[in-house]
This record gives sequence, structure tokens and C-alpha cells, in this order.
Amino acid sequence: MPSRRGFQRLELALGLLGLTAGALVLMLAIDALWIHGGHMLRSPGHIGDHATDPESIGFLLVGLLDSFVILRAATSLIRQQRRQRAFLRALPVRGAAQVHGHAVRLFPGGPLDVFCAGLLHPAVYVSEQMLRETSACELRAILAHEAHHRRRRDPLRLLLARVVSDAFR
Repeated sequence: MPSRRGFQRLELALGLLGLTAGALVLMLAIDALWIHGGHMLRSPGHIGDHATDPESIGFLLVGLLDSFVILRAATSLIRQQRRQRAFLRALPVRGAAQVHGHAVRLFPGGPLDVFCAGLLHPAVYVSEQMLRETSACELRAILAHEAHHRRRRDPLRLLLARVVSDAFR
């Protein structure tokens, strides 16, 4: 079984592969719309011209599709960021505390309300009722789990996964 460091390297490699693929999609969209689209706009309908050959039309169609995907991704990103900010602003945080060595933000809520939120600087949020009603052993395990999400920046990962899912729906 690979080590923790091996998993981190694999995640980094997959992340870089995703960024490279995104950059290629963006470059292809720009190339297809600017270069090939420009040829078609300058000389529409001239038979035998470079603008009407199947390759240019194909590039233009791929560029339009790429542009549509990029627009959907940007729309999804903006919508999700706004929702998360609105949720965190509306959350009645009553303060911060150190619980079993973990920094948490306290809020009123149900007995099992605990989550990790925040994109660039994620934090662990714990309901006051959970602190009162959960045993110390269970609380340590729950906080260790949420701290793991915080360290890995899982809220940001989930946001990006949703953006990709929305873009290619």
C-alpha cells in the first residue's frame, strides 16, 4: 500500500494534470474562436477558401463548445462561492475555542452539527449542543476527522469537483 507521501504526490500529479487539461481547453477555445472563427467571419461562404474547409469549421465548433463549458464552469463557481459566503455570514458563530487541541468555531445547533467550511482558510464549526452531549472520546474522533478535512482543504476540493461536474453536466 502506498505511503501517505505517495498519496500526496499522486494527488499533486492529478491536480497538475487537471490544471494542464484546463489550460489546454482554454487555449483550444481561444485558438478556435480567434484564428479559425476570424477566418470564417472575414470571408463567409467562399467555397474553396480556408474558412470553409472542414478543419476550420471543426475547430470553430470545438471552440464554441469549449467556450460554453468554460462559461458554465465560471457561472457555477460564482454561484457556489456566493452560497457558501452567505451561509457562513448567516451562521451565528458565538466564538472560538480550543477543544482537545483543535481550534473550533462554536455555534448554536443540533447534537450532531459539525462541519468544515471555508475555501482558502477552512475552519471546523461545532455546535454547542454537540460539545455538551458527546463523550470526550467521540468528540476527539470527530474533531480529528474534521481537522483532516481542514488540512486537506476539502471544502475547496468539493467546490472544484462541483464546478467541473456542472461544467460537463
